[in-house]
Amino acid sequence: MKAKKPLTPRSIDALEAAPKGKRVLIWDATIQGFAVRVTDTGSKSFVLVTRYPGDKHPTPRFIGTVGAISLAKPSYRISLGAGYRSSEVRAG
Repeated sequence: MKAKKPLTPRSIDALEAAPKGKRVLIWDATIQGFAVRVTDTGSKSFVLVTRYPGDKHPTPRFIGTVGAISLAKPSYRISLGAGYRSSEVRAG
């Protein structure tokens, strides 16, 4: 596992696509469980990996697509412990 680094808009823009057929999580050093998921096509999305009620194992949950929402919005919401639902992200 790579060392965690604080995610910034510049560092996210510099991320390269994952190897073919894979997905890669780039972890944030400042917010536990917060990461950017990069696919083999180069798509980037914000995810929160945590153990949700009723789940035995930690699961990544989609927050939003990089570019569709700013880095500040998911970070702020997660740091407050508000969490996200996909419907909240799409609604605004």
